[in-house]
Parts: sequence; structure tokens; C-alpha cells
Amino acid sequence: MRTGRRRAATVFWAGTETASEHPGYIEGAIESGERAAREVVASLRLCTRDVVTTGRS
Repeated sequence: MRTGRRRAATVFWAGTETASEHPGYIEGAIESGERAAREVVASLRLCTRDVVTTGRS
């Protein structure tokens, strides 16, 4: 994983500099934002599943 894209606690990094394709361009920023949004959704699903199965957040 690239250093600029590593997850830190509950912060998800996005931006043109973290894009795997087209860094430095608007296409890279869009790709990066979409990737980060998918990571957030996946993280929320895991948190919700943990609360449902264990009763703890």
C-alpha cells in the first residue's frame, strides 16, 4: 500500500496525489474520491455488523 493512502484511525485519505492512475489530474482526484467512498462504506458495514453480532460498537 502506498504511504499516502494508508488508513489512519478513522481517516480515509483521498486526493489526486493518492490516485493510482492519473495522479495530479482531475481524473485522479475523481478516482481517488470514489475509492475512498467505497472504503468508508465498507468500514461502516463492518462496524454495523460488529454492533449487531456483539452488541458493542
